Amino acid sequence: MRHIMLVGSMVLFLVGAERIARAQHEAPPPKKSGDSAPKHEKKPEEAKPMPAKPAPAKKPEAKPDAASPQEEHSPMDPAAGKTEADVAPKESVPAAGRDGHAPTQEEIIQMFKKQTPVDEPVRPVGATAAAGDGTPDGSLLREGQYITDYVGRLSEEGPWRMLRFESDSAAAPMAPIRLLPNQLLERMVRETEAASEGVLYVVSGEVTMFESENYLLLRKVLRRKTPVNLER
Repeated sequence: MRHIMLVGSMVLFLVGAERIARAQHEAPPPKKSGDSAPKHEKKPEEAKPMPAKPAPAKKPEAKPDAASPQEEHSPMDPAAGKTEADVAPKESVPAAGRDGHAPTQEEIIQMFKKQTPVDEPVRPVGATAAAGDGTPDGSLLREGQYITDYVGRLSEEGPWRMLRFESDSAAAPMAPIRLLPNQLLERMVRETEAASEGVLYVVSGEVTMFESENYLLLRKVLRRKTPVNLER
């Protein structure tokens, strides 16, 4: 009886051991603590610091030339302490009046006349062309002077055509002047040769000088009509 019970307990022990071994064989292996994170997961890359840009090199300041004068400050240079209006001449641009109104047209004209000198033409004195400035005493007219509305007659002296002025003053007659050739002089010659008596002309022109002699380049020539005597 003991022998049968011993055999039965051994059979039960073997069957239980076989089941335990089979269960352990079929069960998945336990996960390790270090394998909790996925194997293929990549760590985020750390942002690399950008290289710092080199500071721009300062340009060497140009030294003023000792021989040349220093340049003036620009109109808007704060170091100069002046604005463009302060640097510019006061009369170069017409400014508003003291009362705040714009200058009138006459004021602007007068302002420009002061800035730009104008050579005034020599004007005859009296009804006819009298002696000009300095001519009665034999002095020469200056180069570039412009005479206006002088009355005279055409004459000939050697190779030159002369203009003899008609003056109201017999005590201070104006010296004759040589005429430079041009078309106006050619017209005067033709009219004088065709006339039966001397012809009076009202002339304007520019004075030139060569070897201490005055010459006149005609710019305007008008024939003066001879008054008719109605008492005949």
